[in-house]
Amino acid sequence: MTTIYLHIGLPKTATSTVQGAIQKLRPLLDPKGYWTPLGIMAHHRFAIEALDKSDPRFAWSHYQRVLASGNDAVVSEVAAAVRERKHILISSEYLNDCGPQATARLLAQFGVHARDVRIIVCLRRQDRFLESSYNQEVKGTGRTRPLVWSPRQASPWDWYAKLSAWAGEFGDAALRVLVFERVTREAPGHLFTKAVLQACDLKFEDADIDSLASAADDYINASLPAELLEFKRIANTVTQISELDWFIGKAMAARTISTRYRMSKSLAAEIVAYYQVSNAEVARRFLKEPGPLFDELLDGDDATPAPLDTALLSQLIALIAAEIGAQRGKRPGSR
Repeated sequence: MTTIYLHIGLPKTATSTVQGAIQKLRPLLDPKGYWTPLGIMAHHRFAIEALDKSDPRFAWSHYQRVLASGNDAVVSEVAAAVRERKHILISSEYLNDCGPQATARLLAQFGVHARDVRIIVCLRRQDRFLESSYNQEVKGTGRTRPLVWSPRQASPWDWYAKLSAWAGEFGDAALRVLVFERVTREAPGHLFTKAVLQACDLKFEDADIDSLASAADDYINASLPAELLEFKRIANTVTQISELDWFIGKAMAARTISTRYRMSKSLAAEIVAYYQVSNAEVARRFLKEPGPLFDELLDGDDATPAPLDTALLSQLIALIAAEIGAQRGKRPGSR
């Protein structure tokens, strides 16, 4: 009997690292009776098949990139794997974005029953999740708004409500919940992948997992330091997405700054307190635990994010000037 394992993220819980590891381990999956799509984009392409073609999300740039990736054949490949009664492993945060109802409808097209589905989801404490998401949105999607949070807009990060919706489609027993902070504390680095694979009923020798360490950097979605993050946010108001990627890469490589971005401790405390009851329900219902879901350590401080200073601006402008100079030097007749 086929079992479908869906690793839905959540985003900002080392999903890129896990997805890269699955690709590296792909040759070892077939002997274990598992099939997984070739290439990370193929996983995402299958995930967005859950949406109706008229869905407005298809106009978003990152959805357009998935559609243009040339992985349309993955749908028929999944159908073939189901016919061959292989276990199927799909890892894509787009599944979380599409939601449980659309995902259930998609799987039903392949004759997959809810009882044959396992949902692997990794949760991160909301304040840390928001910090990391904000960093990535500024870095990769052109965000220009500062990080703000309000109880009036808190529902997207209510993990209990989210898990309850998935359980409503697939049942409580289908959900395999990992807590990001716990797993990374006990299994740092690439070993985080091992915990996700174990949740998919996959066991590998330590040597197989250790072999991923040298390739781990290929899939790390590095965050920007605080000052560079603020520079990029402001720059996003006058540049297009990806226009400054080369420059940000040079600034990161130069290691001129290394201050980690943190929201203020007072805002973190407000967020932690707001979700405390909901998170406790996650622990009680889905982990069968009486205690809190997350630790209560507040990571930030009461200072506002560091402003751009003159020295940093000078360094950043120097990098740009050097690049312009190099390009001018390549032109015939330039001086």
